[in-house]
Amino acid sequence: ENVFKRTTVDQYNPVLLYLSVDASGSMYGGKWQRVLTVMTALAYAADKIKNLEVVITLRGNLGSGIPTVAVAYDSRKDNFTKAKALFPHLSSSGSTPEGLCYLATMELIQECAKTHTTYFINFSDGEPGCAFKHNGRSIDYGGYTAHKQTKNMVRQMREAGIRVMSYFITEYHMHEYSSSRTAFREMYGQDAEFVEVKNVVNVLKTINKLLLVKE
Repeated sequence: ENVFKRTTVDQYNPVLLYLSVDASGSMYGGKWQRVLTVMTALAYAADKIKNLEVVITLRGNLGSGIPTVAVAYDSRKDNFTKAKALFPHLSSSGSTPEGLCYLATMELIQECAKTHTTYFINFSDGEPGCAFKHNGRSIDYGGYTAHKQTKNMVRQMREAGIRVMSYFITEYHMHEYSSSRTAFREMYGQDAEFVEVKNVVNVLKTINKLLLVKE
């Protein structure tokens, strides 16, 4: 019975990992450097692993305050050389549009929805909030309204078949009942995770486990 070698082969659908990074001013410093490390590692993984695509975007606002999604890296078009050249020059500033950027995010993710298993991974360090002018009208985005709008966009992603993982990056242990922790849990539900800066790189381990979960 042991004459023939037995080999088990697991098959997985192609994966699109969509990393959305909060590029607000509060991410500056140690948080930003650790997140850049994760961004670089994911870009490298996409360069080496067959059937894994990674899109890395930064969300923030332009000088006018308009919420903006910037595609920093797309493994379907870019090679790892771009990541090595570009990422060291990226910095964080401005406010946190959060959910206002997620409609554009959904449209980008759904380009591959029929061919890939899609994951939305969020890195953030605070509650949504920004102020800007649109068509001559001043808009103040924050508080309960922003929480509700972000929660609604996350719900729409899940309903579209996108799997969501969200990480709150903090420089210290967050009290279980802090307002920011409560708001983050409300917006992202059971997929919310709280990670201290020194442990950010460990996020890669949880992402790896996520990818190995079979249907």
